[in-house]
Amino acid sequence: MKIFPIGLVVQGRDCFVAGGGQDAVERVRRLEASGGRVTVFAEVLEAPLAAIVADPFHAVRWERREMRPEDLDAGPFVVIDTRRDDALAEALYERATQARVLLCAIDLPRWCMFSNLAIADVGELTVALGSGGSAPGLLRRLRDDLVAGLGGSFPSFTRYVADVRALASPETRRAAVAEAIAGLRLEIVVHYPSRWRERWKAMAPASYESGVHDLPMASADARSS
Repeated sequence: MKIFPIGLVVQGRDCFVAGGGQDAVERVRRLEASGGRVTVFAEVLEAPLAAIVADPFHAVRWERREMRPEDLDAGPFVVIDTRRDDALAEALYERATQARVLLCAIDLPRWCMFSNLAIADVGELTVALGSGGSAPGLLRRLRDDLVAGLGGSFPSFTRYVADVRALASPETRRAAVAEAIAGLRLEIVVHYPSRWRERWKAMAPASYESGVHDLPMASADARSS
């Protein structure tokens, strides 16, 4: 599923999360950190999410029951369903369509109006990777490795560039930032699992034949695989 990547502004808006497990924790944290008014619907909360709800520093509400389709009539801006229940997600999707509410059902792309990106903050940057719901595990691995590679002085460097831009006049801003990042270069080396091409060809030959010719830098890829 192809997606159009955007960043939603949830500041001051109602955001509903269905489910009280580990999958809900990251979404609740990200929504709250972005200024959303978060409500969690779940009969039971696992320990990490229960700690967030119980902490007065957080303003996360808990409805101690399962989310129902009619809950969307309250007009939340966005709903994230982490329960992985196809029937429940379908019912939410039908109601969300009627109520014009943005819905994402985790691991059920057919009932999604948007997909979750693998997100991490590195200094002033937000790193976000998406696959349209087709490969979330791969996204998490790439995100974690990318963030690890952008450690050291990189977060401080992003703040330096942000200050350069903020202190420059509108007329000189573009040139000032260009000078600040001159010489910056990101080098990436990818290490692939062994024999992945052979396994792919045996598993899905039609997909392999249509996709292998689109891969760039075949010689370098062959060396690293």
